Amino acid sequence: MGEPSPPSLVPTSGGTRLIVADLEVRAFPRELALIELEATGAIRISNKHATTPFKIIGHAVLNPSQSQSVTVTKPVVLLLPAKYSLEISKPQASPIVPIDDEENSLGRTRLRRPDENLRPQAEAQRLTGSTMNMQTLGRAPMSSISSWKSDSIAGKGIQVEVFLDWLDRVMIALQRPVTHPNFFSGIAEAAARIVGLDRAEIILWDGRQWNRNPAYSYVSDRIDSGQLAAPSKTMLDQALLRTEIIVFPDSLRSGQIGDADSLRGLVAVIACPILDETGDTVGVFYGDRAIQAAGGNEHVSNIEEKLVEILVTAIAQGMVRAKREQLVATYQQFFSPKVTDAIRRDPRLLEGEDCEVSVLFCDIRGFSRVTDQIGPAAAMRWVHDTLSELSVHVLESDGVLVDFVGDELLSMWGAPDRSPDHAFRAAFAARRMMNLRNKLSERWKELIPDGVDFGIGICTGNARVGNTGSSQKFKYGPMGRTVNLGSRIQGLTKQWKVRTLIDGPTERLLPPDMLRRRICCARVIGMDGDIDLYELFADDDEDSKQLKQDYETALSIFEVGDHRRASRAFGDLVQRYPKDGPSLQMLVRAVKQLAEPSDKFDPVWIASEK
Repeated sequence: MGEPSPPSLVPTSGGTRLIVADLEVRAFPRELALIELEATGAIRISNKHATTPFKIIGHAVLNPSQSQSVTVTKPVVLLLPAKYSLEISKPQASPIVPIDDEENSLGRTRLRRPDENLRPQAEAQRLTGSTMNMQTLGRAPMSSISSWKSDSIAGKGIQVEVFLDWLDRVMIALQRPVTHPNFFSGIAEAAARIVGLDRAEIILWDGRQWNRNPAYSYVSDRIDSGQLAAPSKTMLDQALLRTEIIVFPDSLRSGQIGDADSLRGLVAVIACPILDETGDTVGVFYGDRAIQAAGGNEHVSNIEEKLVEILVTAIAQGMVRAKREQLVATYQQFFSPKVTDAIRRDPRLLEGEDCEVSVLFCDIRGFSRVTDQIGPAAAMRWVHDTLSELSVHVLESDGVLVDFVGDELLSMWGAPDRSPDHAFRAAFAARRMMNLRNKLSERWKELIPDGVDFGIGICTGNARVGNTGSSQKFKYGPMGRTVNLGSRIQGLTKQWKVRTLIDGPTERLLPPDMLRRRICCARVIGMDGDIDLYELFADDDEDSKQLKQDYETALSIFEVGDHRRASRAFGDLVQRYPKDGPSLQMLVRAVKQLAEPSDKFDPVWIASEK
C-alpha cells in the first residue's frame, strides 16, 4: 500500500523494485523475482516466492527458491502469474551521451500487461527508471509515440529515434533525487530540445513568491541570454491561479490573459503548473520562443503541449519521491530499517491513531554526580556513548526512538506498525540494555570507577500515537496515561534498587521463559488505581530463579497479613542476597507492621516520590 501504480521502478536500499501489478491483482505475488547482473554480463534470475513458479521462455520453469543464470544474447521473456510477462533486453549503447552513468545496469526492461499483444514485435512501454504511471497521465500515453506515421515530430525535422533518445535522457535524469544539482537543469534542457524552446526553466513557488534559480534553467545558444527578459509573471500567475497549462498566444485569444508587457518580443510561451500530492502548486515549468530566434510565428503545437505535460508530471513525481526520501532520512534517525520500510510503503502509518503500545524509559544513573566529577565535556561524551549503545538495542528489536531528554531515553513498540509482540520486543531490548552495564563500565572505568548503571521502566497500554513535535521539528511518539505511568515506573527502580520494572499488562504478554518476579502491588503518585510491579531479570540463571521463587513466597505471606512469618522469610532472603533491594524493602515493611500493627492492613505499597 502506498506504492505507485504499475509499471513503476522504485529505488530501494538494496537495488530497484519493479512494480508489475496493482494491489488488487491477488493472483500476482507481492515479491516474486530477483534479477541481478553478474560479473560475466549474464543475468541471474531467482524465484523469491514460497509457492509460485514462473517460466523463462526458452529455458525452464523456475520453481520457488530456484535460480538460473541466462546470457542475454536476445531478449529474455519471463511468463509471470496473472498473464503478465516481463522482457529483459541487453544493455544498449545510446548515440546521446548520458548525463552520468546512473542508467539501470540491467538495461531496458519492457513490461507487457495482460491486455497487450504478446507477440515479440508488439510495442510495450519503456521503463528506464521513472516512477511515472503513464496510464494516469491521460493527455499523451507513451504507447502512442510508436504509432506516429510521420518521419518527424511536429514538422521540426526531429527523427523519432532522436526524440526517443532525448526522452531516455530525461528519464535517466529523473532517477536522481530533486536534491541532485542537475535534476531540474537536465529536464529543462531536454524539454527545450524536444519541444524547440529558446528558454526552459523550472520556477518554484513557496506559497508567497516565485523563486528562480539559474541551476534550474536552460537557454539555447541560438539567442543571447544577456538580452532575455524575466519570465512573464502574467503567465506564471495564471498557471498558479488556474492550476492548468497556459499557452500563449492561445491564452490571449481565449481571454485567459490580457495583453501583457511581459509577453512582448515572444512568439510562444508555455507555463505548466507542477502540483504536489495534495494538488497544491509548488512550481511551474516555463518555456518561451523569441521572435528573433524563431524566424516566424512558431506557436506551441498540441503535441508539444502534451509532451510538456508529460515532463511536468515526471518532475512532480520526482519531487514527491525526493520529499519521501527526505522524510525517510528523518525516519531513519528514529525507526529501525524494518519500520522505515513499512512507513515508506504506507505513509499513513504516521497519522495520529489510538493503539496499544509498550513504552520503555531508560535513565542513566548518577548523571548529576558523575558530571560534577568528570566535567561537562567528558560527561557529554559519556552520555552520548551510553545512549548510542542503548539505542542500538531499541532499533535491533524494531522499536521507535521517540526522544532523548538529558540522560533519559524514551522508546516505543507497537506503532507505527501494529506488531502484536510489542511487549516482548520491549522486554527483549531491556534485557539487552541491562547486559551493556559491564561493557560500558569497563570502557569508562578510568573516569567513572563506580561503574555505569541505569534504570528501566516498561509500561503497556493504550496511547495516542503521532507527531508529538511541531511543524518545525518532527517527533513521532505516544501521549497519554501509558507514557506517564511508564515514566513513573522507571522512577520506582531507584526506590526498589532494581534495574528494570514492568507493569502487569506487560508481564501478561511475556512468554513464561522470560524470567521476572512480582515485586508488589503499588500505588503511584499522581496516578489513579493500583498497579502490579514486576522486576525483569537480565539473565535466566539458577540463582535468579531461586530468588524469584523464595521472594514471591514471602510476598504472598506478607499480603495475607502474617507479618511475623513474612519478617522471617524476608530476613532470610536479606542474609542470602544482601544486595537485593526488594527483599530489604519488604523486610522493613514487615517489621514495621509488627511494631506498629494497623487495624485495616493494606498490602499495597504507596510510593513516596515520583
